[in-house]
Amino acid sequence: SHSISKPIRHFADVCKRIEYGNMNEKIGLRRKDEIGVLSNSFDHMIDQIRQSTEEISEMTKFNEDILNNISVGILTIDENCNLASINPECKNMINKYKGAGIMDTLMGILEDTEKDRRSRNETISFSRSDSDSISLYVNTSLLQKENGALKGAICSVSDVTDMKKIENNLI
Repeated sequence: SHSISKPIRHFADVCKRIEYGNMNEKIGLRRKDEIGVLSNSFDHMIDQIRQSTEEISEMTKFNEDILNNISVGILTIDENCNLASINPECKNMINKYKGAGIMDTLMGILEDTEKDRRSRNETISFSRSDSDSISLYVNTSLLQKENGALKGAICSVSDVTDMKKIENNLI
């Protein structure tokens, strides 16, 4: 019984350490019986999980770098129309034009996108008290889970104020 209970106790201890996040653990039992086969399979599974976790972590970091450095504002909401994320460029736009109600307008457009289940492409204008107007190009799309269920909506925002001014001067 000692040759069975000791390896199983070791197995349980390693599983507990893995549960607490130590993915560098190995069962490491070098046996030719069923416990050895189970140990080898478990060690292989841990290696695959660790590799997948590293790949996911790298992909997440890569995507975050893109979102944080892109020159377009990105705003997302979840399926309950709660703000899920906002990138630095979108925050900069909202702060640049404080008091224009940009955030409320964007959230309303995203909520309409979810409610109507259709994307939008439009240029929206805001009047400011200093008589200048702001123009933003807004593009929204639905975010869906693999099974097609609604996950939320995403909005990309570009500040086209200067381009609109040039266009108006040309006209």
